[in-house]
Amino acid sequence: MINSILSGVFRKVVRWLARCAARYFFGWIAGIYHIFILQALDQWLQGYANRISVGINLFPFTGVSVILITLLTIGFQAIKAAIANPVKSLTSE
Repeated sequence: MINSILSGVFRKVVRWLARCAARYFFGWIAGIYHIFILQALDQWLQGYANRISVGINLFPFTGVSVILITLLTIGFQAIKAAIANPVKSLTSE
């Protein structure tokens, strides 16, 4: 009974996180991130003898990688918590 309740709550939490991430995180953070970090990184790299140019294609790759790793980690932990037997964890404490 408890596992079925937890799985329903888990689905709602995952949907809510996905909606919040799509609305706020991607829009605001990506825009601010590209504007300021690209210029700051370019100015910082100008002080070195071997200069490289930082292209705009670097940021989407790193952003998607970070978001993917975060979602996989949180998803794995949430599924593990939803599947776990609460009686077993309470008796071990």
